[in-house]
Amino acid sequence: PEEKRIALLRRAIVLLTGYNPSKSVFCKQRHWESIYRIAADQGFVIDKDYVQFKRYIDSMNLEGLPTLSVDLLERLNTGIYAESYVDWRPDGLTGKKLNEYVDIKRVADEFNNKVEQVTKKQ
Repeated sequence: PEEKRIALLRRAIVLLTGYNPSKSVFCKQRHWESIYRIAADQGFVIDKDYVQFKRYIDSMNLEGLPTLSVDLLERLNTGIYAESYVDWRPDGLTGKKLNEYVDIKRVADEFNNKVEQVTKKQ
């Protein structure tokens, strides 16, 4: 059910951000791609349904997170990030693009672990 998916997703985000969201690994707007991709891959949201994802996030009433918009998700979810998280590879990336990839992947790895934690408890 939708309520359960939202609750599990919320719990994973809260675990990721900890008690102080400003000190979390999830601290930049581009990190929303990590959260979105894992949520889509794990079946919490429909892939490419950015409106649904934003609605879920807005309903959680979480504070201290980077600003999220549908336009941002559309812009971020391109190239390698539009693929399943398990298929992400830095092949051909250099410089700034490689640094961004490493940053986004690090958050995705952490968030994936948190999602696994909360779903195993269910």
